[in-house]
Amino acid sequence: MKTVLNFFLISFVILFVKCNSFNKKGDKENKNTNYDSIYRGEQIKSSKVRIYEIDSSFHYFLDTIIESEKKCPYYSKNYSGFKYSIALFSESPDIEEMSISSINIYTYDYSKSYGIFEYKEHRFICDSICNKEILKPTKNYVTVRYIIQDNSKTKYDKDDRYSSWYYVYKNKKFITTGHNPCYIPKVGE
Repeated sequence: MKTVLNFFLISFVILFVKCNSFNKKGDKENKNTNYDSIYRGEQIKSSKVRIYEIDSSFHYFLDTIIESEKKCPYYSKNYSGFKYSIALFSESPDIEEMSISSINIYTYDYSKSYGIFEYKEHRFICDSICNKEILKPTKNYVTVRYIIQDNSKTKYDKDDRYSSWYYVYKNKKFITTGHNPCYIPKVGE
């Protein structure tokens, strides 16, 4: 009887040790794939995009935009980013109208972009041609992954308004022409 009891006890200890080491191995593997957790259950696409370098004259405006955006209720350093565009229908060829709008970097369709630049751990996506005095194309590219969304069926609520900023660039100077802040609900709404 003692032999049978010892056999079961030893078998139980071996089984417990084996299961415990398997769980540790599984946990270690999960840590390596943590960055993909936002994609689980979603259709994803990849695009290769050019990386741009930013001229220092643009830093002040980017700092202002980032600090303003951090106050918005939907802001998250993990997925909030910005879309940079130049209006191609400007009234004068030596004046460029620019807009920067906040977006979710995981739901933007990068296949339509001209490239990206990073500033203070925030991604800016070039949605149109870029001013080469402000943004210089590099020879480097990066592959980005994003979620494919059908926005035609999306219903927007009044608190879905994202921020946007408008600038004119003339004679190597920026002039702020407008800003639409994000929607911040009032107390009691």
